[in-house]
Amino acid sequence: MISPAATAPSETAADIVIVGAGIAGLSCARTLRRARPELRIIVVDKARGVGGRCATRRFDGQPVDHALSFLHGSDPGFVDALRATPGSVEWPTRVLGDGAPCLPRAFEPGERRFAFAAGLTTFAKGLAVGIEVVTSARIVRCEPGRLVAEDGRSFVAPTIIVTAPLPQAKLLLEEMSRGEAACAGDGDALDRAIERLGALTSTPCLTAIAGYSRGGIAPPWDILYPRGDGAVARIVHDSSKRPAPRMHVLVVQATPRWSAELLEEPPERWGDALLVAAAQHLPGGFGAPRWTFFQRWRYANLGPGEHLGPPVLVGLDGGRRVGLTGEAFSAKGGAEGAFLAGAELGRRLLEQAR
Repeated sequence: MISPAATAPSETAADIVIVGAGIAGLSCARTLRRARPELRIIVVDKARGVGGRCATRRFDGQPVDHALSFLHGSDPGFVDALRATPGSVEWPTRVLGDGAPCLPRAFEPGERRFAFAAGLTTFAKGLAVGIEVVTSARIVRCEPGRLVAEDGRSFVAPTIIVTAPLPQAKLLLEEMSRGEAACAGDGDALDRAIERLGALTSTPCLTAIAGYSRGGIAPPWDILYPRGDGAVARIVHDSSKRPAPRMHVLVVQATPRWSAELLEEPPERWGDALLVAAAQHLPGGFGAPRWTFFQRWRYANLGPGEHLGPPVLVGLDGGRRVGLTGEAFSAKGGAEGAFLAGAELGRRLLEQAR
């Protein structure tokens, strides 16, 4: 169930509160909920919906994935969860170019690749079934056992799990470490976790989406990975995974270097330029788009090969705990890593409760 923003400041008590309704947070909540349905587990997120980078928007009624373009993995539990989601389809099947994908292993033998007719957010919504999710709740203060949202709402629980993007998670934990509660038993474990977070980097991704008339000729590929380190990292023929699409839709994602250089610039400075750069890889072009949409992903991907080891769970004074998980806490990385790391932390919490 998803709760809308509250109309007035309030305090909500729970057994466990999870910050972040992306794949890691939902996987952690799902693991806990299945084993201990009597616990009150709340997932809070600043966005209006679930999924994080499994982000889908609708343009003229047609879904478009504008962050991750597909999900992939080899872990049986993750693959089974993808397969069980309504509308799943193995995609992409037509890949062109020898540029580097986000995760090179996405196309290794044994990897399965999935998209969804209604968009990647379908997978996240499936994970969220039966989970209490509070949206539009941007957490701005983090104390041991207590979180405060920007609108004044607060959430109290003996266990708080943080799955937010790394820079945001680091800020929240730094604030918690300055509180009155020192780590119990683990010594400076919380400070060590903060230090480890600071060692990682997140790369940005500027994204341009364009819709074209169905009268044009569709590209003969699902994803194109151009070679080189220019502006374009990948061009996704998003409409190729939609049944009976109303229009052709391309999603163009910029390289990390190009994105970093223009990250703070307004979209009018880089959006059209990114589409022009993409047109160089489309012989014959598509002509002028019917519409465009530009998205800035500030924390799109981890640096290559960065991994923090297993999820972190730290004991605090008064029996309180704080946990930290996400894709950085799995060697798999990506959405599969987030799914596995979230589930792993959930199992550790269950083991401690025995």
